[in-house]
Amino acid sequence: QRHPIARVETSKSSFYIGSDGGIMPVSTKIGSHVMIINGHLKNYNYNDLIGLNIRNSEESVKLAQAFELASYMHTNELFNSLMEQVYINKHGEFEFVPKLGKHYVLFGDMSRLEEKFSNLEHFYRQGISQVGWDAYSKVNLKFENQVVCTK
Repeated sequence: QRHPIARVETSKSSFYIGSDGGIMPVSTKIGSHVMIINGHLKNYNYNDLIGLNIRNSEESVKLAQAFELASYMHTNELFNSLMEQVYINKHGEFEFVPKLGKHYVLFGDMSRLEEKFSNLEHFYRQGISQVGWDAYSKVNLKFENQVVCTK
């Protein structure tokens, strides 16, 4: 049985991606509380994706990358409890929207994945407690070995 990790929202359709990368329909009876993936994505149609495994799809690379980020956060206790959305901006960069605070996290591209997540975890565990959840509007992880915050 598949377990949904993320829900993809486009203007044409909405569907879940399971932990194995398989596409799943949205139920009208039961909703899963999972991370949302949206933004500047191709307008996927669920019926065209039936049977597709997103991890192996060459035509939906951005969606596969967003799913990889959502999967990583799903397996991390801190990020699973904090993050609610992966947004793909108009530049093709990834942004995260947390459940707490008035900021968003600019993750950038898929480079230095472990370093960026480590920096973000360090920031949430040690930095945010000093200034509060609403001190910043943007937390930028794009730069090497640093977290740049904008008020």
